[in-house]
Amino acid sequence: MDKVTVANSALLKLGASPISDIDEDSDNGRRIRACFDRLNDEVTGAYPWKHALKRTSLYALAEAPAFEFTKQMDLPSDCLHVLEVYPDGTDFTIEDHKLLCDQEEIQVKYIRRNTPSSNWENAFCEALAWRIAMELCYAINNSSERLDACTKAYKAQLADARFLNARQASVKVLVSDQWTQARR
Repeated sequence: MDKVTVANSALLKLGASPISDIDEDSDNGRRIRACFDRLNDEVTGAYPWKHALKRTSLYALAEAPAFEFTKQMDLPSDCLHVLEVYPDGTDFTIEDHKLLCDQEEIQVKYIRRNTPSSNWENAFCEALAWRIAMELCYAINNSSERLDACTKAYKAQLADARFLNARQASVKVLVSDQWTQARR
């Protein structure tokens, strides 16, 4: 799916006129441009969507942090949130778009900034469209009731999209250890 398709889905939910191009010089075109990328980052970064996951290796920079950690690494420019760091158990923190740790090299799995494409699931696109509709609702419809309806629809669609997304991986089996068995 492309930006125009997602944007038009949001506009049509509000009963507004669709746009033909994201750079269109119209009220709705300007509204979409003002919020699309920010809301896309918000919805994408709020959950580990399969289409937005990426893995890479990071390497220590020449300059070390002032204290606490011995190494720092630039995060990829498209990184919204780091989900996992390997090797497991690595102590780290993120400051100023840098990952600080005590390793020379690490691997990370992260949520990346992602633009609309054919690998986006329809359920995710609909959730994003409802989020955009929420943002534009009052400006287009001047109705708090319509905003409430958009908010409910967004939350429902987001839950459905998350459920469908979660089904795309094997289930991790939790193994009980002595501590959890002792609590029984």
